[in-house]
Amino acid sequence: MRSIANDGHLCLSYGERTIDDWLHKQGIAHTREPSYPGTNYRGDFLVGDLIIEYLGLHGDPDYDARFAAKRRAAKRAGLDIFEITPRTLGDWDTLALRLAQRPARWAPTATPVSPAPTAEPLTPVPEGPTGAPGWRTDPLNASGRRYFDGSAWTHHTLDRSGEWHAHTPLGDAARSAAQAWVRHERPMREAPEAALGKLGTHPDGLAFWLAAIDEHENGGQARAADSATAPAYRGFIRYLERDGAAMMAAMDRCARFDRAGSRTLNDRALHIFHQAGVRPDFAAAGLTFHA
Repeated sequence: MRSIANDGHLCLSYGERTIDDWLHKQGIAHTREPSYPGTNYRGDFLVGDLIIEYLGLHGDPDYDARFAAKRRAAKRAGLDIFEITPRTLGDWDTLALRLAQRPARWAPTATPVSPAPTAEPLTPVPEGPTGAPGWRTDPLNASGRRYFDGSAWTHHTLDRSGEWHAHTPLGDAARSAAQAWVRHERPMREAPEAALGKLGTHPDGLAFWLAAIDEHENGGQARAADSATAPAYRGFIRYLERDGAAMMAAMDRCARFDRAGSRTLNDRALHIFHQAGVRPDFAAAGLTFHA
């Protein structure tokens, strides 16, 4: 999917545009499609002397083999690469840390719209809904951390050992039922009756789908090559289809987690919504909350 990023750069996928827009928002100077010296290879972004690559088809054997050859070429040329996959897209904390390790080699082009997230020790909960994006003490679990996106709390959490887990608080009311449904790989039609309705007519169903996608992403169900076809995702999107902004937020989450090259349909649909002026409403989708 070709689209134009906020800074005018042409991007060839939703993932590339997401990265470009984040770099632009932080005021970080970057160029598109840098060359690998002595080869025909091109990277996705160049920040100082760091090449950022988006591995949109990560998980596909042929694609991974081709990219391995690219890594070898980079090593021969003495190039440093930072890799982002669909699974790690949105982990700006890690990217910001990598960039912060190269202070003499990159600099913002202007004052960032918001500070880049940086790792920090556990701090008392939270600065509130106006703090900078970053990892904070989880207001629901004092021994862990949760990512604050600058306006609300997200589903991204880290346990005491630093392992990532998806946890959407509004799903807690139906978590046991959703976990059993996902772990037994039930089809969508066997979800609870309330979950088969639509947002507004069966509001109790929202908790079920939120807990179901958490469980899917946490590994409770074997992931198909195309995780966007998982019943948990399809059910969540169908449930929210009366509200375009909420459904777009649901699709955004599903697309971000997809680890293979199967994001095409979601990318196209998201692009259509975006062109129509619809913007994701993560609050309406139940994906964010305020402590």
